Amino acid sequence: MKKLLILGIAALFAAAPAAFAEEAELEVVMPDPARADARVEVRGVKADIRGAVEAKRIEVRAAASTTKAEMEAKRNAIKSEIETRKAELKDKKVEIRAEIKANIDERKTNASTTKAELRAKASTTRAEVKENASERMQRLATESAERLGKAVSKIEEIKAKIEAKLSEFEARGVAVSEVRATLSLVGTQVAAAKTAISAIASVSISTENPKESVEALKAAIKSAQTAVQDAHKTLQGSIPQMKGFEATARASGKATTTTP
Repeated sequence: MKKLLILGIAALFAAAPAAFAEEAELEVVMPDPARADARVEVRGVKADIRGAVEAKRIEVRAAASTTKAEMEAKRNAIKSEIETRKAELKDKKVEIRAEIKANIDERKTNASTTKAELRAKASTTRAEVKENASERMQRLATESAERLGKAVSKIEEIKAKIEAKLSEFEARGVAVSEVRATLSLVGTQVAAAKTAISAIASVSISTENPKESVEALKAAIKSAQTAVQDAHKTLQGSIPQMKGFEATARASGKATTTTP
């Protein structure tokens, strides 16, 4: 009996896995309704996602196509603007070159005019300088002749006074022949001085060659000055002799009551 019980329990354990497997198979073959609905819902969601993704792809393609067209339009617009700017720049360069050339031509014209004016002014200035130089030389000649002429007149005046005094001394028996000879030399020198002074006025004042005219004028003035100085020096040499004549006349008791 006990042996039969043990065999029954063993048979029960042996049949248990088959029962569990059959139950599991039944669960797979015959799904739960809620789970089936979930699966259907999942499939719908997936379909919606796929549709949304496809729609987005279509939208992106359309947007990309529109963007490409817009970019192409922008590129064309920029290219057109660049071409326009290039044309404007080219026209501007032409305009600037024309303006520069006009300025250069104007400057050349002005420079030519200025050069002509400068030449005319220089020519006028040279003429004025020559004229002024001629006037200065003429004034120098006139003033020099007048000054030396006055000096000669003074010498002649003193010579006349000495000659008058000599006559008085000679009347009192004083020998005055030596002084008379000196005064005769003074007369000769005065005549030479007058001739030299006249030569100053005869110097030709040339505006074409003022340097030579200046040298000739200086030489004439120098010659006249020397002649006047010679006459004055000779006249001064007679003064001490005149003083000696006065002393001689007094010593001899024949001094005059007049003074030179």
